[in-house]
Amino acid sequence: MTYFQLDWKAATWSGIIAGFVFLALEMVMVPVFAGGSPWGPPRMMAAIVLGEGVLPPPATFDLGVIMAAMGLHFVLSIV
Repeated sequence: MTYFQLDWKAATWSGIIAGFVFLALEMVMVPVFAGGSPWGPPRMMAAIVLGEGVLPPPATFDLGVIMAAMGLHFVLSIV
């Protein structure tokens, strides 16, 4: 039987980096391929925490909404 030691620091950084790459690609590809706002995906993430009131158009920058989205997104990315 093989045992291994999990490197929690590496696992956490891997989650953060993967989360950042995914978010950056999504914010670039949504406007390019779907014609939407780059702020749409973060608003959809924030709606999980803040409710659907953050979804109505236009999808513009809002610091509170973005902070909620980033908090949720990176916690889930690390997990």
